[in-house]
Amino acid sequence: MKKSNSGEYELPLFYKDSPWRVFELDPPDKRGGAFFTNPHWANSVEFVLCDGIRGTYQVDERRHSFDGRCVMYAPPGAVHSLDYYEGAGQILVAKFSLSEMKKYMDIEMIFSLGTLEAGDECHNELRGYIVSLCDPSLSLADKLVSVLRLFGLLSPRTFRDSDSSRRSPGLSYDEFRHIIDYTEANLHRSISLDEIAAELGYNKTYFCAKFKDTNHTTYISYLNAARIRRACKLLGEGEPPLRVAGECGFQNESYFIKLFREQVGITPGRWQRSIMNTED
Repeated sequence: MKKSNSGEYELPLFYKDSPWRVFELDPPDKRGGAFFTNPHWANSVEFVLCDGIRGTYQVDERRHSFDGRCVMYAPPGAVHSLDYYEGAGQILVAKFSLSEMKKYMDIEMIFSLGTLEAGDECHNELRGYIVSLCDPSLSLADKLVSVLRLFGLLSPRTFRDSDSSRRSPGLSYDEFRHIIDYTEANLHRSISLDEIAAELGYNKTYFCAKFKDTNHTTYISYLNAARIRRACKLLGEGEPPLRVAGECGFQNESYFIKLFREQVGITPGRWQRSIMNTED
């Protein structure tokens, strides 16, 4: 397995005869402090298995804290993010390409069931199947058997609201990707609901309803989370909190500090000092 850093918005790279990628991330203790991934989505399936790590993750509107082991599962199109606070254990990531997997199985049928809500108890089994995908002694057929068994752990009992016909149609993949890209490119300034809705040719009310159907949270909540995660990145690079506030679109430093504390738990200054290993 390869070591990798985790990016923001991503388009995972897959190779012929290998419709998956498996790699490890360096844990917080090895990196010298906490790190995170910004909210992102892709037309692929992602598993993140942690062991000996403390942090939080969010998939759509569901946010979970973990201390030790966890299994994060993000289905296609789900906006997800992870915050890794501390620990010297393992972070194992596996991504599966929908388009490539279609060559071998009815992958869309599997993911029409809904979103996995629980799965920490499947950690050992999932890890075994994922690690087998990196075994050069196994044939593609053997690895596909592991994939089927892995997805077989996504039992219907772990899903909620699995009747997709009852869901309101949200933004399309292309629309949502455009919103993510536009937001990321304009985090340095104010973005109004009228402006972001106009990007798709919608009025504000219609856009807000479709965005919430897609992401299960409001656009303003998503925007604030994106600003704070960008702020964490800049703070970690040593930029002064006041400058970071401006570069992340906050015209009021007091509001920036308030929102940062709500989402991260401490002030920007304290967070920066903890990340850069300086004295309080």
